[in-house]
Amino acid sequence: MQNPEEPLSFRGKGGTECEDFISMVNRSAWKAGKSGDYSWIAGFAMSCFAGKALRWSMQLDNETRGDWNLLSRALLLKYAEDEEDEPPASRYTASI
Repeated sequence: MQNPEEPLSFRGKGGTECEDFISMVNRSAWKAGKSGDYSWIAGFAMSCFAGKALRWSMQLDNETRGDWNLLSRALLLKYAEDEEDEPPASRYTASI
């Protein structure tokens, strides 16, 4: 999880980072009194993207980029648990 003193960012490194990012965005929106303003939340989240996540997000349609319900769902679909999140032992099966 990211240090609360640092600016929030999301680089698209995998499912765990994505889930942490969504939780922190939701918490930030709640603290700002914007938890029901899905356009504001989406704009805030978009301002946090960097690297692979930024390039991916710029390919989304305007409706998805402007609505947190759609954007958070797209994030979870794109950055579902993947090999980066699996412990090394679970990637291989042993033949007995």
